[in-house]
Amino acid sequence: MLEIAPNGCLVHAATPTGTTVSVWGRAGEDSLRFLVQNPTWNSLQDGGKYDLQVGFDGKSQFPLEAVARQNLDQDGPGLTFAVSPAAEKEGVNFLDSFAAADGMHISQDGKRLETMALKDNRTAMGALAKCLSMVYQSMANAAAAQTPDGSAAGVVEVSADATPL
Repeated sequence: MLEIAPNGCLVHAATPTGTTVSVWGRAGEDSLRFLVQNPTWNSLQDGGKYDLQVGFDGKSQFPLEAVARQNLDQDGPGLTFAVSPAAEKEGVNFLDSFAAADGMHISQDGKRLETMALKDNRTAMGALAKCLSMVYQSMANAAAAQTPDGSAAGVVEVSADATPL
């Protein structure tokens, strides 16, 4: 599902095992944020840092530092991490791998925490990129429409097939 906020966009999906994966970005930020949640992850230490390895379809493992969050919402505790669109390991791009993958595997210290099927991932990431582009353009248009006294000359709306945040 794609959601739009005034300065960003979010895509998320739930797996049959109860894990929810959310990816969001804000116009002008350097990285996309990932949040992986599962109601059974109660042993996570809120604010704790976890060294993870994230891999796709049995290929390259990307080392990432995640921060645990306990009290988020009905999807349960989770791990959040940021990924730059340019993030690579041995010439393999993280976001390209994520968008093309049928599955994502998250491990810590060699132990698999979660394996998730990623259905229609390329479509979701394409929708996220298009949404962020529209939001960024809307913000640029709004800034250009400012009058010399700093007030807005008009209202710019972003339209897309999405649910508002």
